Amino acid sequence: MNNVNHTLAKAILPPVQAAGVVTHCFVDGSLTVQCEGRGWHCRRAASCVIVPQMGDTVLVTSVENQIWLLAVLERSNPQKAELSVPGDLHINSAGELSLSSAALRVSAEQGDCHINEMNYSGDKLSAWVSLSRIVGKRAESVWQTITQISHNLLRTTHNTEQVRAGQLDMKAEDYARLHAHNTVITSKAITKVDSEQIHMG
Repeated sequence: MNNVNHTLAKAILPPVQAAGVVTHCFVDGSLTVQCEGRGWHCRRAASCVIVPQMGDTVLVTSVENQIWLLAVLERSNPQKAELSVPGDLHINSAGELSLSSAALRVSAEQGDCHINEMNYSGDKLSAWVSLSRIVGKRAESVWQTITQISHNLLRTTHNTEQVRAGQLDMKAEDYARLHAHNTVITSKAITKVDSEQIHMG
């Protein structure tokens, strides 16, 4: 007689809580985690804001037949981390919020910044824009040297415009015009008018 060995198949139970290694990352955000001798298809929990990458050691748990990736325990590449949430992200601090890094890059389609009082200090500031608009009540600036180059410049002052300079040199390549209801030209030493033709009256 042949002896027949019957093996009872045990149900494969998902891990209640275990550590594993991420083996696959899918487009929909789900992942495959290798733990307890097999791979488990997991969803990233909302509290896990660090995006898991392949090779990361993570913590998984099962709730109602759904396996969740709770946290990233150790990064396979400790030099890089990405924070990601599916919707809007608001960071609120009752005290001071500080950002410190060797480099800072911000990229967005649209931005809004509301700061009651702001101080900026730095060695160099460069900006490339197509259109710039600044509206305010008062502007003050102090510079050692100002260089401005433009194809067209229009400046309108409704009340009084004053210029105080040690030396004032104005030159037009083609045409210069000075017109007012009353015009006064005075000098302490010399007033010189030099031209091929001078018309007065």
